[in-house]
Amino acid sequence: FGSDWESDDVPSVQIIVDDALVVMAGNSIYKLDRKTGKTLARGEMVAKPNWGYTPPTYAAGLIFCPLSGGTIQAFDAKTLKSVWVYKDPLGGQSISPITYSDGYIYTGFWTGEETDAHYVCLSISDNRTKEQIENGETGEKLSSWMITQNKGFYWTGSVVIGDYVIV
Repeated sequence: FGSDWESDDVPSVQIIVDDALVVMAGNSIYKLDRKTGKTLARGEMVAKPNWGYTPPTYAAGLIFCPLSGGTIQAFDAKTLKSVWVYKDPLGGQSISPITYSDGYIYTGFWTGEETDAHYVCLSISDNRTKEQIENGETGEKLSSWMITQNKGFYWTGSVVIGDYVIV
């Protein structure tokens, strides 16, 4: 994937899910056989990753992809079909790792040295109604909570301990 480290389709850092290699490249997420490199599944992402050095995160049967424009997209880990998409109202780069705990993911965005950005908590459940799914509507994924910070969250990891998220 990709022609060089500066290309639009440079592969992301990879993770292993269900004994397969998972990688984002361009607007696609791939599940590859670890021994042969054969594509086992491919999913379409709504945006490209920022620089490719923040890997997707796997938890609870889902793969969470950090994408450009303050976007997080969740995929079914077996089929790579999109489950939901979150687009942060302030946008930004999705370069902070995604942390999972007890049915929620946590991550931050970066918009610049002098601007505000959000750190968000997202439920991993699909909040679309049955009617939206049947009509093919995407529905808007909302955060469970968010904090706003000047200068944002640049490569900002987190850990969940009890009722607290330490950033």
